[in-house]
Amino acid sequence: MLVPDVVIPFMKELRQEGVVFCLDDFGDGFTSFSLLNEFRFELAKIDGRFIRGVDSSPRQQAIVRAAVAIAREFNMFPIAESVETAAEASFLRDVGVGALQGYLFGTPTVNPDFAAFHAARRG
Repeated sequence: MLVPDVVIPFMKELRQEGVVFCLDDFGDGFTSFSLLNEFRFELAKIDGRFIRGVDSSPRQQAIVRAAVAIAREFNMFPIAESVETAAEASFLRDVGVGALQGYLFGTPTVNPDFAAFHAARRG
């Protein structure tokens, strides 16, 4: 994001090949509305610090609702990282977060067992 004149044309070229881009740690760090407008990310992954305990923190709930609203205004699909409890997942689904990831669903791994994943989803 520090060199938009180089990155934006690169992203445009890759989009023509079917690549989509995700803004990681949305809500934290170096993000401005002008950069969101210029880069046109397809996905926005809401930073985990706002997700952990969101079900019981009105302040975090406000931040997540605002992040979801901003993501949607910029045509980004909102994703929540660091989802660890069913209560967090429930709140996030209720406010319109489109995808959830975190320990509630499984531990990170380099070699996921997709067969076991699919079997668990069918069962």
